[in-house]
Amino acid sequence: MEFNFKKNGNTIIIYLKGRVDVHQCAEIEQEIGKLISFESTSHFLFNMKDVEYISSSGLRIIVSTMKILKD
Repeated sequence: MEFNFKKNGNTIIIYLKGRVDVHQCAEIEQEIGKLISFESTSHFLFNMKDVEYISSSGLRIIVSTMKILKD
């Protein structure tokens, strides 16, 4: 699994590649947490074009990120 991001204006684009499963979730959550703390006023966009598989744990990351950003 690869995790990269790029800032484009007021949007942070998060690029995920490969498998997003329980083994990578802790690392992904840490990286997203760092981005949110430094870029809390930005919009976040997940680019999942190159994701081969996403588990329920991976989906939980997306939902929890949405909830954090809504608050």
